[in-house]
Amino acid sequence: MSRLPVTLAIFLQGLILIVSARAVPPTSNFLAGSNEAITTRDVVSDIRSQIKNYALPYGGLGFLSHVLTYYTEVMLVLGRRPLMPWKNSKRSLWDSALSVCTLIVATTVSGITIARCRTNDPFNLSYIAGWKLALSLMFSVLALCRSQMDQESTGTAFHRSFNAGMGCIFVVLVSFYWIGVFFGLIGLGTVLRKTWQIFIVNTITRVFLGFMGAVSVLMLVVTYFAIFINHSLSALIKRKCFGSRTPPHWFPFVVPPFVFIALFILLFPFWADWTLAAAVGSWTGWPSSDIALLYWAYFIAKRLPILMI
Repeated sequence: MSRLPVTLAIFLQGLILIVSARAVPPTSNFLAGSNEAITTRDVVSDIRSQIKNYALPYGGLGFLSHVLTYYTEVMLVLGRRPLMPWKNSKRSLWDSALSVCTLIVATTVSGITIARCRTNDPFNLSYIAGWKLALSLMFSVLALCRSQMDQESTGTAFHRSFNAGMGCIFVVLVSFYWIGVFFGLIGLGTVLRKTWQIFIVNTITRVFLGFMGAVSVLMLVVTYFAIFINHSLSALIKRKCFGSRTPPHWFPFVVPPFVFIALFILLFPFWADWTLAAAVGSWTGWPSSDIALLYWAYFIAKRLPILMI
């Protein structure tokens, strides 16, 4: 049963290594002297021109948007009100209206951004926008499903049937999201390949990949220590997870892929947004005037589920 996630993790790590390898510029770029500076200026000018078509948050505003989105998702999954987490959520028409507005506005702006970027897209920003479309769709449908469930009616037949349906929908959306991640990775790889000579861009990539790899290896060591070295922890893990049976010696090596996948899902939005900010040179990610209306419509629409009751 564990072979599929492990295979997926190995494929994902290999894909990232391929993208990173393709992002490394030719050796001649490093030996070009003054021509390198000209190339860097041209690249920065090109991506600044292209980012004017990208009506989605990135940089500091993108970071804030993702943090608020993650917080809202956690509250929705736990059945709590985002603004009053000590209270259970209730089924209401208000919540449904907020979820539908988020779904319509966020997916529409994402679609418009894809269309705008595809006109002239040397950096494949439309691929990143496509991934944001999948992320917005998953978030909106999660909010819509939660709006139809009364947390205080836990245990009823409706609750059980609806919870099962919500689980099926969530599995489908996660699968759809991974397709979006694949295209987002292509877009991010293109940005990295074209802007790798910018020091801060390749530094951000090395930090993110290094952090994910280091935590995965650390979890391998911690898991092996907890199962086979520390007797008290080993007894607890055997009793809780393996029915008092001794786990196989290969089990600790299954943990790092799961950790890597979890970190990748969690950190990929931040990695992409900070890379765009570094490439453009706008750490706030403030939109230009010609896309401000679309940008803020998307930003506000993504915040609406936080008002759910």
